[in-house]
Amino acid sequence: MPSNTTAHTLLNLFLAKPEVWQWPTWSELTGSTGLPWDGHDGDSTVNMKADGSKWTAEDVVSCQAFIEQLKTLPANDKRKFLNKRHKDQRCSALQNIMKTLEKYSDKDAMEELTQKRETVKDLLNVALSDLAGDVELEMLSQSLQAMLEPGDGTLVEVLDFESLDMNWDTGVKEFQEMNATQLHELLGLPKEGLPFFNRKEDPMNAHDPWSEEGQEWLKTSKDAVAFGPHWHQLVGIVKMTRQMLASQPMFIFDEVGVGKTMQAVGLIALRAYYIHHYQKHSHLPGQWDLSSISEGENTGRLKDEPVMVVMTVSLLSQLLAELRCYLQHDCFDVLPYTGSHKTRAQWWELYYVKSKTQKCQQIIVTTYSAIASDCQVLFELKTPDKHLGSQKKHGFEQLVDQTVFGRHFGLMIYDEAACACTLSKPYFTCMELRKCSDSVVVMTAMPLLSRPEVSAQ
Repeated sequence: MPSNTTAHTLLNLFLAKPEVWQWPTWSELTGSTGLPWDGHDGDSTVNMKADGSKWTAEDVVSCQAFIEQLKTLPANDKRKFLNKRHKDQRCSALQNIMKTLEKYSDKDAMEELTQKRETVKDLLNVALSDLAGDVELEMLSQSLQAMLEPGDGTLVEVLDFESLDMNWDTGVKEFQEMNATQLHELLGLPKEGLPFFNRKEDPMNAHDPWSEEGQEWLKTSKDAVAFGPHWHQLVGIVKMTRQMLASQPMFIFDEVGVGKTMQAVGLIALRAYYIHHYQKHSHLPGQWDLSSISEGENTGRLKDEPVMVVMTVSLLSQLLAELRCYLQHDCFDVLPYTGSHKTRAQWWELYYVKSKTQKCQQIIVTTYSAIASDCQVLFELKTPDKHLGSQKKHGFEQLVDQTVFGRHFGLMIYDEAACACTLSKPYFTCMELRKCSDSVVVMTAMPLLSRPEVSAQ
């Protein structure tokens, strides 16, 4: 048996059976985290650079003969045969290869594998198909130019909603006496309302607002209804905007059904509008007295960086649907960041770069388990009986750019934050990721019951 890495074995198996030995298949079946030509063999701590040119024709024949010999042996003899070479780590890897060959050697199993692989890709493919192209970006640029031109003094048109009889005893006292028109003026909204928001919706949710059919239906159907935030949602956006400009965190504890998600998406849209306005006019829209908010040198200067929304896996599909419901098509690129670190080590290089929109119009949607996977690769997380904090693992510098922790975000939104309110891995993960963002919004309908040091953080 030639002394070669598992990676080289894989490459030669690919030449023999390319329909089986695609790299995504290998990665999914064996759990290997590195590229086959890196020679890591699934262990990020090993850094041996293999040279495929050293393989000779005899090596290839010998490797294939070794595998063919194993295939002809009974199961017990296979184990004995491999155990004789136990000291060679490549034999253990080849044993995994044999299990894979046995599992996926028949036609039905190959079809099952293909279906499984396509299912995993569906979510990302849908997101990539929704990315704005050059034509859409040009139209968006023209729309922004018109939106940012000085107004003619016309009063803001406000949707007529019934007033809500609620006890606003905390959180928004300073805005409690303002009506919707005054809140619009404070925010400096264009006369159409929240920028980048759909103006109509399908009350039955039977049409996708981002599909051609759905867009046409919203334009022409008499059943489409006016869409926009209620007063309590609008005042929530005002308060969040104020906190964002002051670089202060924001907590939303509204009950289920009140509209926390719309407020958060409204903040995302407004933030992008503010950045475009500042780039054109060198000041923010609206009637903000920044001197009363903060004395920080960066006050009001929002950075052109992406937004990240973190939530539970169970609500991911719901959030993606709500983003399509609230935001106009082609105004934002929504990029799902899911799975484990080893399954998306090249996500930033292969998929994120496909987004052509301005960074403030990129929404990266991820889950607590996905960012925890990134965190586990980079940090040694402390247990509750130790001090708060994390320690970088060996190899941090080589791996950090493959994770969310190697990026910077203008806004971070944690939804269903109750799952990260105790001293646990999700909590430490969120705390580390907080360092990568200028502003943070925390949302939950569940009361946060935690130790004092957790709440203080």
